[in-house]
Amino acid sequence: MAETDAGPWHLDRRVPVAMILTIALQTSGIVWWASQQTHRLAALEATSGIAFTTDREREVRIRLLEVAGAANEQRLSNIVQSLVRIERMLEGAP
Repeated sequence: MAETDAGPWHLDRRVPVAMILTIALQTSGIVWWASQQTHRLAALEATSGIAFTTDREREVRIRLLEVAGAANEQRLSNIVQSLVRIERMLEGAP
């Protein structure tokens, strides 16, 4: 029968040093890769002007966009009215 040890965990000498070094190297590589991804994301946010914002900042931006949309709607209405007047003038022209 196999002898079982209920004591604390320990490293067996049968685990090769190369295996330990490989796992350590892979772990450090993953950490380095994740760090690079974080830097790339920060650089993209900085160049594109997109950044994570708070709810309050989103509210302000939405309100500004609503005001700008209303102003554009009014301008479009003025343009349509002008076009209607021009069409009426052209219809009455000889």
